[in-house]
Amino acid sequence: MENDQNPLKGFKIQEIENKVKENGLEISLCTMFVLTAIFTLVWGGSMLLWSILLSMILGVIGILFPKQVKRALHSSMEFAFKEKATKTALAVIGVVVSILIPAAMFALVGLLAGKSIVMHASSSCDNCESDK
Repeated sequence: MENDQNPLKGFKIQEIENKVKENGLEISLCTMFVLTAIFTLVWGGSMLLWSILLSMILGVIGILFPKQVKRALHSSMEFAFKEKATKTALAVIGVVVSILIPAAMFALVGLLAGKSIVMHASSSCDNCESDK
């Protein structure tokens, strides 16, 4: 009879669905990154080598061409978020790529990291115009 007086407190299915709808992008990206890390180790040494190499090469490209990378990323995100079906399809493709070709995900992360380093460094610099 105590259960009648103290009902269990937990998440309701509707609350979970609302959180997934709110944070769908973050959930899919976290899933892709975790799968990428796991399957990089599963595929072995050469995949780990290529993952690091592509991440560094595309990081340098991101540093050299930050505005072009930002423009390409912005265009691709606009395309991805036009329709729900497109978002779902890209999430599924991302999961498949992170399992089969984890080095591609490392390359994307390297490209974005290079762009981010340049953008943050230039925005935090007080005397950047005098340094050039």
